[in-house]
Amino acid sequence: MIIQRWQNLLLFVSALLMCVFFFTPFASVAAPEGLGDIAIYAYSFPVFLTLNLAIFIMMIIAIALFRNLKKQRLVTATTILLLIASVVCAVIMVNNTIPGAQLEWLGGISMPVISAVCCLVAYICMGKDQKKLRSYDRLR
Repeated sequence: MIIQRWQNLLLFVSALLMCVFFFTPFASVAAPEGLGDIAIYAYSFPVFLTLNLAIFIMMIIAIALFRNLKKQRLVTATTILLLIASVVCAVIMVNNTIPGAQLEWLGGISMPVISAVCCLVAYICMGKDQKKLRSYDRLR
């Protein structure tokens, strides 16, 4: 019986995606005089960087909580909400603070979106494991 394997793998992939997000541009703005595009990274905004670092740390904590399924589920649900808040924050920051900037959906901003999907699937797997454990406890 495999319990706690798939969700930890999915949380690990999600944490790796957040690491990649720190080093990829999530938006770009056209440079003056047609010199190309200027990339905008997460570390350009300290509050946004802090939010995403907190998300990454929560993912690592969720992986470490593999022995306590209820706490792992709680931390994962909180992480999903923070990931959604991070994407919304990025969209608002780019649209309101930087004139002429455009999100790079195929680049950096897709990383938190895919990470949120991985966390959601991990949360569903945790629910299945919790249900399976309850059924085995009934048999004892």
